[in-house]
Formats: sequence, C-alpha cells, structure tokens
Amino acid sequence: MSSGQDCANKGRNYPMDGPQALNLVETPNDMLTGFLHLHHYLAYVVFLMVMLTFGMGLMTWLTQRKSTPILRRFSAISMSLAHVQVLLGLVLYYNKLTSMLANSSFGDIMGDSLMRFHAVEHILAMLVGVILITVGHIRFKNQSDDDNARHIAIFYGLGFILILSRIPWEQLI
Repeated sequence: MSSGQDCANKGRNYPMDGPQALNLVETPNDMLTGFLHLHHYLAYVVFLMVMLTFGMGLMTWLTQRKSTPILRRFSAISMSLAHVQVLLGLVLYYNKLTSMLANSSFGDIMGDSLMRFHAVEHILAMLVGVILITVGHIRFKNQSDDDNARHIAIFYGLGFILILSRIPWEQLI
C-alpha cells in the first residue's frame, strides 16, 4: 500500500479496488438489519392504511357523499407512511444492488428471475405505486368539489393494485 492509501484507510487493512471500493461509506450490519426489519413490518402498516384509505374513498365516491376530514387524515397518513417505506426500501436497494453488481454482471441479474425481481421489478412497481398514491392525495387535497373522493378511489386503487402485484409474498410469511 502506498502512503496515500494508508492515510485514506486510516490503518485499515483492505484494498481500495474491487467490491470494497463500491461501498465507500461503511454501514454497520446492525443498522441495515434494523432497516430491513422496519421495512418488513412497516409494509403491513402501509398495506392496511392504503387499503383502508382506498376503501373509504371508494365508498365515499360511490355513495356520492361529501368527503370527510377522516378521509383527508387517512390519505395523508397513508401517503406519508408509503414515502417512509420507499425511503427505507431505497437504502436497502442501494446496499443490495451494489453487492449484486459486485458479484455478477447486469446480464446475469436480468437472466435470473429472482435477482431481476429484487433489482428491477419490485423497486420500479413500488415507486410507481407510491407516485400514484401521491398524485391521488394531491388531487384530492387540491380540489374542493364534492366529487374529490374519486381521486382517492382511482389513484389509491391503481397504486394499491400495482403494489400488490410486486410484493414478495414468499418473504412476508
């Protein structure tokens, strides 16, 4: 090792090339394990809140009643929890993707259905689903007419279906 690398490594004994160079910030495994558990259990809360908000919005829209403050609160809480879930997922995704790319090529990842699911399909569907939920909340919040619950029903419903399509069901149980 050169003296420049010794200074940069602060006495650590590992090379700066290869897979270790991808993760320049050392993240403790306990923190990632905590994020993984939080992401796992928060998924149940997000699932329940989005389902309840969608159901309330659908019933309000179909019965042509005026939207209630509780629907507005449920919509905001559901959207906020979905955003927290996505942020946790992005932290885990970055860590998992760097280790996947360090051990295999992009062609290998796309060729393996399980790796493709975690590297591409799951994250893309969840991001689009949360974007749809966010659009539904914003349109619901910004319109003052009596028919604004349809935005919750439509956008939360589409986001909910998209999220349901890419949940790793075998890992939830």
